Amino acid sequence: MQDPEITPSIVIFLLGTAAFLPLLFLAVFLWHRYYRDDPGNTARRVVKNSAVPGVIRIIIRAMDMAFALVLYRWLEADAVGQYDFAIVLVVQYFATIADFGLGTLLTREVARRPDDAAKYFSNTLLLRWGLSLLMIPAALLLIGTYDGLSTFVDGSQPLSGDGATAILILCLTLFPAAYNNVVTALFNAREQMEIPAAVELVTQIVSVFARLAAVLLGFGVIGLAWAAVVTTTLTSIILLLLQMRVLFKPQLQWDWSFARGLFRPAFPLLLNSILVNIAFTFDIFILRAVESSEAIAQYRMPYRVINVVLILAPLLTNAIFPLLSRYAEQDRQAFQRAYRLTMQMLLLAAFPIAVGATVLATDMVILFTGDESANYAGVSDYALAILIWFLPLSYVNGVIQYVLIALNRQQAITRAFIVMAIFNLLANLIAIPVFGIFGASVVTVLTEVVLYMAFLPLLRREQVVPPLLSLSWRPVLAALGMGGVMVLVYPMGWLLAAIAAPLVYAIVLWLLGTFGEEERALVLRVLGRS
Repeated sequence: MQDPEITPSIVIFLLGTAAFLPLLFLAVFLWHRYYRDDPGNTARRVVKNSAVPGVIRIIIRAMDMAFALVLYRWLEADAVGQYDFAIVLVVQYFATIADFGLGTLLTREVARRPDDAAKYFSNTLLLRWGLSLLMIPAALLLIGTYDGLSTFVDGSQPLSGDGATAILILCLTLFPAAYNNVVTALFNAREQMEIPAAVELVTQIVSVFARLAAVLLGFGVIGLAWAAVVTTTLTSIILLLLQMRVLFKPQLQWDWSFARGLFRPAFPLLLNSILVNIAFTFDIFILRAVESSEAIAQYRMPYRVINVVLILAPLLTNAIFPLLSRYAEQDRQAFQRAYRLTMQMLLLAAFPIAVGATVLATDMVILFTGDESANYAGVSDYALAILIWFLPLSYVNGVIQYVLIALNRQQAITRAFIVMAIFNLLANLIAIPVFGIFGASVVTVLTEVVLYMAFLPLLRREQVVPPLLSLSWRPVLAALGMGGVMVLVYPMGWLLAAIAAPLVYAIVLWLLGTFGEEERALVLRVLGRS
C-alpha cells in the first residue's frame, strides 16, 4: 500500500460529496411539492423514469470515478487488481446467479398484474436468499481452483490471502442485495424509478466515506469489502422503510407451487445474463489465469470511464420496459415507435462518446492514475481507445434484448447469447495468451458485432429489425466532425477540446436535419403541450 496523502483535491471531493445530501433532500422536497404525474402523458412519464434516475446514477458513477482517483494513488496496482477481480466475480457472476432472472420477470409480471405484487415479492425474495447461500461454497471452490492452477500454468499466481478473503466477505452482500433488487423491481413495475435511484445516491455518499476510511486506516482490500457489506445493508434498511410507506408491508409467505412456476420463465433470463457476463467479463478470469493481479488492474481501469456511459442504455430501457410490455400485447404500432425512438436517442449519445474517448484516452488514464504511473501509462489508454468502440452496438443490443423480452421471446434470444458467448470464449482463449489486454479489448468489440448478427434472424421473424443505417448516419457524421475539431484544438489543451466537442456535435446534428417533426412533437408532449 502506498502512503495515503490527503491532497486539496481529495478534500474538495469529500466536501462536494457531503454537499449532495442536503441538495438531495431539497430536491426530494421540491419534487413532491411541484411534480404531478399525468397518467395520459406517456412521454413525460418515460422521461421522468429515465432522466431522473439517469442524472442520479451519472452522479453516482461520477463519485465512483472520483473515488478511483484516490484508489489508484493509495493502493498498489496488485491490490487494485485483487479487489476488481473479487467485485467482478461476486457482483457480475454470483449476484447474477442468485438473481436467476427473477428481477426482470418480477418487473414484467407486476407491471401487467399489480394485484399480485405481494406474492411475487415474497416468493422471489425467498428464492434469491436460498440461491445466495449456495454462492458461498461456490466461492471456496473457485479460490481452490486458482490455487491449484498456479501450480501448472507458467505466470499464473494463486489468489492472495487478502483477495480470497475479500471474495468471501463480498458474498455477504448478496443477501441484502437480493432484497434491494426485489424492491427496486417493484418500484420499476410501478414506474417509480426515481425512488430507488435516490436511495442509491444516499448510500453511495455513505459508501464513499466508508471506503476512503477503510483505505486511509490501512485496511486495504479487506476494508473495502466490509465497506460494501455496510452500505448494502444500509440500502436495505432505507428501502424497507420506503416499501412499508409507499408499497406494502413485507410479509414472507412461501408458496412452493407459485415459486416453482417462476423458474421456467426466469431461467432463460438467467441464462441470458450469464452468457452476457461470459462474453463481456470472463476475459478477466482468463487474463488472471495467465498473468498477475496487476494486469487485471490495467485492464479494468478503462472500465472506470466506460461504466459511466454504460448506465444510459439500461436506464432508458428500464424506464420504457413496462410500456413496451403493455404495447407488445395491445398496440404493435406504438411498440415499434417507442422502440425506434429509444434506439435513436441512445445512438445519438453513443457515437460522440466513442470518438471523444478515443481522442482523450491518454488524458483520461493520466487523470485517474497520475502523471508518473508507469503501471498504467501506455497500456490502459490504448485499451480504452479500443474498448470504447463496443458502445454503439452495445446500446443497440441492449434495447433489442428488452424488446424481445417484452415480446415474450426470452427463450429464443438465448440462442443468440450462446453464439456470442462461444465466440467470445474461444476468441479470448486464443487472443489473450498472445496479445494480452489488447487482444481482450478487440475481442470485446467484435463480440457485439457477433451478437447483433445472431439477433438478426429472430428480429426478422418478429418484424422488428431496427433501421440502423437511417438512425446512425447523422450521428456518425456529426461525431466524426466533432472528432476532427477536437484533434485540431487538442494542442491547445485537452480540456478545451472536451469543451468544444459537444457544441460542435450539436451544430453538425442541426445542420444535418436530425431533429424533425416527430422529435419536436415528443419534446412538446414531455412539456405537456399539444
